[in-house]
Amino acid sequence: MGYRKMSCFVVTLTDLESLYRALEMMILDLQQQTRSLYHRALEKLRASINYDFLSMENHCYQVLRWTLIQGIGFTLILLTVFCLGIFGHWIYFDFVDTILLGNFWREAVGMVGAVEVLVIYSE
Repeated sequence: MGYRKMSCFVVTLTDLESLYRALEMMILDLQQQTRSLYHRALEKLRASINYDFLSMENHCYQVLRWTLIQGIGFTLILLTVFCLGIFGHWIYFDFVDTILLGNFWREAVGMVGAVEVLVIYSE
């Protein structure tokens, strides 16, 4: 018949206190590491949000700038067409009648179709 060998640990109060202190130090170290990881992640997130916001802001400024440039260009084109529409009759009667539609030009070149195109374009 065999017998069981039992091992017995003797734990003193100082051992428990040192174990408690060691566990407390480990918990404080883990809290500090967690806090530093949290702060680093938060800084990265803030930097990412700031970068995204700045790039979005720059993109909005670029779109706004191109829209303004296109708007100004379109306005200038409309103004030019409007001025040509207002002064079209003046151009037609003074310039086209005397030079382009003069008898000499019509007989020399013989372009009756071009005269009709100019009349349609100016009106």
